[in-house]
Amino acid sequence: MIPVVFIADSNYVLPTTVVMASMLLNKNQKTEYEFIIFGVNLKEKDKLLLNKAAKGAKISILEFDNKKYSSFVAKTHVSVAALYKFDIANILQNYDKVLYLDGDIIVQDDLSEFFNMDLSKNYVAAVKDAYVLCEKKDALEIDGYFNSGVMLLNCEQMRKDNMAEKLLEIKTKTPNMLFMDQDVLNIAFKDRVVYADFRYNFAASYFRPQYRKHLMKISGKDMAYVKAIRPAIIHYTGKNPWQYYHRIKANIWRKYFKKSVVADVKLDYKDSWKGKIKKLFSFSFIIKKSLKSLFFVQKIGNKRIVSILGVNFSYDKKKNSKLEKILPKDYPLYLCKWYKKNTGHKLDLKRTKTFNEKMQWLKLYDATDLKTRLADKYLVRDWIKEKIGNKYLIPLLGVYDTFDDIDFEALPNQFVLKCTHGSGYNIIVDDKSQFDVENAKIRINAWMSENYAFKSGFEMHYLPIPKKIIVEEYINPKLSNVEIQLWCFHNELKFISYETCKSSRTPCRAIFTPEWEEEKFMISPQKYSKFLTLPSKPPYLDELKNLVSKLCRGFIHVRVDFIVVNNELKFREMTFTSGSGISRIEPENYALVLGEMIKLP
Repeated sequence: MIPVVFIADSNYVLPTTVVMASMLLNKNQKTEYEFIIFGVNLKEKDKLLLNKAAKGAKISILEFDNKKYSSFVAKTHVSVAALYKFDIANILQNYDKVLYLDGDIIVQDDLSEFFNMDLSKNYVAAVKDAYVLCEKKDALEIDGYFNSGVMLLNCEQMRKDNMAEKLLEIKTKTPNMLFMDQDVLNIAFKDRVVYADFRYNFAASYFRPQYRKHLMKISGKDMAYVKAIRPAIIHYTGKNPWQYYHRIKANIWRKYFKKSVVADVKLDYKDSWKGKIKKLFSFSFIIKKSLKSLFFVQKIGNKRIVSILGVNFSYDKKKNSKLEKILPKDYPLYLCKWYKKNTGHKLDLKRTKTFNEKMQWLKLYDATDLKTRLADKYLVRDWIKEKIGNKYLIPLLGVYDTFDDIDFEALPNQFVLKCTHGSGYNIIVDDKSQFDVENAKIRINAWMSENYAFKSGFEMHYLPIPKKIIVEEYINPKLSNVEIQLWCFHNELKFISYETCKSSRTPCRAIFTPEWEEEKFMISPQKYSKFLTLPSKPPYLDELKNLVSKLCRGFIHVRVDFIVVNNELKFREMTFTSGSGISRIEPENYALVLGEMIKLP
């Protein structure tokens, strides 16, 4: 008897019944499966359907309400129900090992051979994830990173080592991981994995020719791809075949769907002609981005602030008033309303106390010409070269006034596009052959029509920056996953933020004194996880202190950011209004502590 565990909420009951149909149709005569369903908030009709799908095979449905993991948030199509994988060994006390299967698969062969693999004292038998290992640039640095959609779990060993508690602890400390459960399992099971052949978890995308080299690279032998051409398990990662008719190898899924107990269900495909019409008439991200640069930038009560080609107007929606241009004398009033809307706290610019309140004062009344120059992504380069040297700059490949001026043929295969007049106006190109030029043009032209000073609460030092586009050398994320932020007040370095890059799937942050002792507060804790192991004092700390002492002079407050590229420091940016002055600070009393570091004139 092979115990097979599925986790299913109401959305996954239909595909789970199709998996069960494929397993029963393709098993050997002597093989017997026992289906164990971890049902999350299932309805009675769901349970009846699952029992019917078992077709006489042994089936158990264990019911859960999902409250245990309700504090976690899904970042992909995978729901928090997947976290019940952590509990399988403890819940199924009478089983030494079980086979776990996702619901978005099809089984084309008998699974006895896979189930009978010798696990010894390892926790799991699984298949390496070719996509994450070879294509995902911000993946965990684990050489044998596996996909958690198909796993043979050593329940006995997991119980001995109390792994359920350890898995939850890792997830709690690093809640911002992209994959709901997979990263946690890879961290916890590292070096205790038996690797199975690709045929037991073959992603549908692997049928594309470009994956041959990935599979060969990971397996170390040409046979792996040939052997997996007719895989035992096809895994429809990403777009699933019951919602996307044209998903690669979806025809195989439909074959078993027609033989399942749900064959009479009418599927609503998103890529059908009806779905395409819906998509055609819906606002895409690009259209929204383009419109945003022309229309509503901020909404404050009945008031609307409208930006038209960088010029700001206001009107009262309730009174149907006409557009009126916002003049500099109006900025304090609108800034106070913007601050109240975004923080829930009133702002009195004459009596500022906290760090965030003083940041608002600086935005309006300390917007110097030098700040404008140094916030400019292009002009700051000459200043950095003059102060600390050219070696700390990321090489520049070109500077342009318009997108149409860029000669993409002359650029290397990898590069980064940046608009110089704001923050977040970046497009990373890691493969020019896959680069959508028209898409990039729409996005960059939208950014070039915006005045960043009015985008997030009147950061006035951005107002006069000339709008240009620069192209910088591409930096491999695997060589530069660390960012150092040096927070300076009145010419003095007060604390250091050490963090993994924001683009990574599990951004982590720790804050230290200049002597590398951990501080007791956090800035933006909702965006970062804590490090599992606190970073040790970096060898370049003295170099950083020396560099920032040359860059922070003359400012009430400045944050100087560096990235670490292959153990070398590279300048990233200078920030004078960090988080636009609405970042969460915990514990709350440190908002006053940090505020006292700023002495306003």
